[in-house]
Amino acid sequence: MKLRGYTLAIILGALIIMANCAPEKDETTTRDRPEPPPPAKILVQPDSTSYPGTNEESEVSILVEGVSNVYSVSFDLSYNPDILTYESGTIGTGGFLGPADDTLFKTSLLSDGPGTLVVGITRQKDISSDGESGSGELCVLKFRTIGKGITDLRLINHAVLDPDGGAISVISEDSQITVN
Repeated sequence: MKLRGYTLAIILGALIIMANCAPEKDETTTRDRPEPPPPAKILVQPDSTSYPGTNEESEVSILVEGVSNVYSVSFDLSYNPDILTYESGTIGTGGFLGPADDTLFKTSLLSDGPGTLVVGITRQKDISSDGESGSGELCVLKFRTIGKGITDLRLINHAVLDPDGGAISVISEDSQITVN
Protein backbone atom coordinates (compact mmCIF):
# COMPACT_ATOMS: atom_id res chain seq x y z
CA MET A 1 0.00 0.00 0.00
CA LYS A 2 2.89 2.35 0.84
CA LEU A 3 4.47 1.54 -2.49
CA ARG A 4 1.26 2.54 -4.24
CA GLY A 5 1.31 5.89 -2.45
CA TYR A 6 4.90 6.53 -3.53
CA THR A 7 4.06 5.60 -7.10
CA LEU A 8 1.12 7.96 -7.10
CA ALA A 9 3.30 10.75 -5.67
CA ILE A 10 5.98 10.14 -8.32
CA ILE A 11 3.43 10.19 -11.15
CA LEU A 12 1.86 13.41 -9.83
CA GLY A 13 5.30 14.99 -9.45
CA ALA A 14 6.22 14.02 -13.00
CA LEU A 15 2.99 15.51 -14.32
CA ILE A 16 3.63 18.78 -12.49
CA ILE A 17 7.18 18.96 -13.85
CA MET A 18 5.97 18.19 -17.39
CA ALA A 19 3.26 20.84 -17.13
CA ASN A 20 5.82 23.46 -16.09
CA CYS A 21 8.17 22.45 -18.91
CA ALA A 22 5.52 22.53 -21.64
CA PRO A 23 6.13 25.17 -24.30
CA GLU A 24 4.21 28.37 -23.81
CA LYS A 25 1.07 28.81 -25.84
CA ASP A 26 1.20 31.28 -28.68
CA GLU A 27 -0.93 34.13 -27.42
CA THR A 28 -0.73 35.94 -30.77
CA THR A 29 -4.16 36.61 -32.13
CA THR A 30 -5.00 36.81 -35.79
CA ARG A 31 -5.16 40.60 -35.39
CA ASP A 32 -1.47 40.65 -34.43
CA ARG A 33 -0.35 38.61 -37.43
CA PRO A 34 0.45 40.48 -40.63
CA GLU A 35 -2.15 40.05 -43.35
CA PRO A 36 -1.02 38.12 -46.39
CA PRO A 37 -0.44 40.25 -49.47
CA PRO A 38 -3.40 40.57 -51.83
CA PRO A 39 -3.39 38.11 -54.74
CA ALA A 40 -1.83 39.15 -58.01
CA LYS A 41 -4.44 40.19 -60.58
CA ILE A 42 -5.01 40.58 -64.29
CA LEU A 43 -7.97 42.82 -65.00
CA VAL A 44 -10.06 44.47 -67.67
CA GLN A 45 -10.59 48.22 -67.41
CA PRO A 46 -12.66 49.94 -70.11
CA ASP A 47 -12.26 53.72 -70.48
CA SER A 48 -16.02 53.92 -69.95
CA THR A 49 -18.65 51.40 -68.88
CA SER A 50 -21.49 53.18 -70.68
CA TYR A 51 -21.78 54.61 -74.19
CA PRO A 52 -24.61 56.78 -75.55
CA GLY A 53 -24.99 54.80 -78.76
CA THR A 54 -23.34 52.96 -81.60
CA ASN A 55 -20.25 53.94 -83.59
CA GLU A 56 -18.40 55.03 -80.43
CA GLU A 57 -14.75 54.10 -79.89
CA SER A 58 -14.05 52.13 -76.72
CA GLU A 59 -10.57 51.57 -75.34
CA VAL A 60 -10.13 48.62 -73.01
CA SER A 61 -6.96 48.41 -70.93
CA ILE A 62 -5.64 45.08 -69.69
CA LEU A 63 -3.74 45.63 -66.45
CA VAL A 64 -1.75 43.57 -63.97
CA GLU A 65 -1.46 44.33 -60.27
CA GLY A 66 0.96 42.98 -57.69
CA VAL A 67 2.77 40.51 -59.95
CA SER A 68 6.35 39.29 -59.62
CA ASN A 69 8.87 38.22 -62.27
CA VAL A 70 6.47 38.27 -65.24
CA TYR A 71 7.93 37.48 -68.65
CA SER A 72 4.84 36.80 -70.76
CA VAL A 73 1.06 37.00 -70.56
CA SER A 74 -1.57 35.41 -72.76
CA PHE A 75 -5.35 35.49 -72.50
CA ASP A 76 -8.58 35.34 -74.43
CA LEU A 77 -11.00 38.24 -74.05
CA SER A 78 -14.62 37.32 -74.72
CA TYR A 79 -17.30 39.90 -75.56
CA ASN A 80 -20.62 40.09 -77.37
CA PRO A 81 -19.87 40.63 -81.10
CA ASP A 82 -23.38 42.04 -81.61
CA ILE A 83 -22.43 44.99 -79.37
CA LEU A 84 -18.67 45.46 -79.98
CA THR A 85 -16.29 44.93 -82.87
CA TYR A 86 -12.52 44.69 -82.37
CA GLU A 87 -10.44 47.24 -84.29
CA SER A 88 -6.82 47.19 -83.02
CA GLY A 89 -4.48 46.76 -80.09
CA THR A 90 -1.24 48.30 -78.85
CA ILE A 91 1.26 47.84 -76.06
CA GLY A 92 0.13 49.76 -73.00
CA THR A 93 1.42 53.21 -72.15
CA GLY A 94 4.82 52.67 -70.59
CA GLY A 95 4.62 49.01 -71.61
CA PHE A 96 4.62 46.95 -68.42
CA LEU A 97 6.69 44.25 -70.10
CA GLY A 98 8.93 46.83 -71.77
CA PRO A 99 8.81 49.26 -74.67
CA ALA A 100 7.30 48.17 -77.98
CA ASP A 101 10.79 47.49 -79.40
CA ASP A 102 11.48 45.00 -76.59
CA THR A 103 8.07 43.33 -76.50
CA LEU A 104 6.21 41.07 -78.92
CA PHE A 105 2.46 41.75 -79.05
CA LYS A 106 -0.02 39.69 -81.06
CA THR A 107 -3.81 39.76 -81.26
CA SER A 108 -6.10 37.63 -83.37
CA LEU A 109 -9.80 36.91 -83.51
CA LEU A 110 -10.59 33.32 -82.64
CA SER A 111 -11.87 31.63 -85.77
CA ASP A 112 -13.94 29.05 -83.86
CA GLY A 113 -16.48 31.63 -82.83
CA PRO A 114 -17.09 35.35 -82.90
CA GLY A 115 -16.51 37.47 -79.84
CA THR A 116 -13.20 36.00 -78.68
CA LEU A 117 -9.96 37.90 -79.02
CA VAL A 118 -6.73 35.96 -78.44
CA VAL A 119 -3.86 38.07 -77.09
CA GLY A 120 -0.21 37.22 -76.46
CA ILE A 121 2.44 39.55 -75.02
CA THR A 122 6.03 38.54 -74.27
CA ARG A 123 9.43 40.05 -73.78
CA GLN A 124 12.01 39.26 -76.43
CA LYS A 125 14.56 36.74 -75.15
CA ASP A 126 17.48 38.31 -77.03
CA ILE A 127 16.82 41.70 -75.37
CA SER A 128 16.06 40.69 -71.79
CA SER A 129 15.77 37.47 -69.83
CA ASP A 130 14.44 39.19 -66.71
CA GLY A 131 10.81 39.36 -65.63
CA GLU A 132 8.94 42.47 -64.52
CA SER A 133 7.35 43.01 -61.11
CA GLY A 134 4.73 45.41 -59.83
CA SER A 135 1.64 46.78 -61.52
CA GLY A 136 0.99 48.32 -64.93
CA GLU A 137 -0.80 48.36 -68.24
CA LEU A 138 -0.11 45.40 -70.53
CA CYS A 139 -2.05 46.57 -73.57
CA VAL A 140 -4.90 48.69 -74.88
CA LEU A 141 -7.53 47.07 -77.08
CA LYS A 142 -9.70 49.31 -79.28
CA PHE A 143 -13.29 48.38 -80.02
CA ARG A 144 -16.20 50.13 -81.72
CA THR A 145 -19.77 49.96 -80.45
CA ILE A 146 -22.04 48.47 -83.13
CA GLY A 147 -25.18 47.43 -81.24
CA LYS A 148 -27.19 48.26 -78.15
CA GLY A 149 -27.14 46.23 -74.96
CA ILE A 150 -24.75 45.00 -72.27
CA THR A 151 -21.64 42.96 -72.96
CA ASP A 152 -19.37 41.27 -70.46
CA LEU A 153 -15.64 41.65 -71.05
CA ARG A 154 -14.30 38.36 -69.66
CA LEU A 155 -10.71 37.19 -69.39
CA ILE A 156 -10.53 33.47 -70.06
CA ASN A 157 -7.65 31.04 -70.58
CA HIS A 158 -5.20 33.50 -69.05
CA ALA A 159 -1.61 32.46 -68.43
CA VAL A 160 1.03 34.59 -66.72
CA LEU A 161 4.54 33.11 -66.96
CA ASP A 162 7.98 33.77 -65.50
CA PRO A 163 11.19 33.76 -67.64
CA ASP A 164 11.53 29.98 -67.19
CA GLY A 165 7.97 29.31 -68.37
CA GLY A 166 6.65 28.68 -64.87
CA ALA A 167 3.07 29.67 -64.14
CA ILE A 168 2.41 32.69 -61.92
CA SER A 169 -0.85 32.51 -60.01
CA VAL A 170 -3.22 35.42 -60.69
CA ILE A 171 -6.92 36.03 -60.34
CA SER A 172 -8.84 37.83 -63.05
CA GLU A 173 -11.34 40.65 -62.76
CA ASP A 174 -13.77 41.10 -65.62
CA SER A 175 -15.83 44.15 -66.61
CA GLN A 176 -18.88 45.19 -68.58
CA ILE A 177 -19.87 47.76 -71.18
CA THR A 178 -23.39 49.09 -71.77
CA VAL A 179 -24.38 50.67 -75.10
CA ASN A 180 -27.65 52.67 -74.92
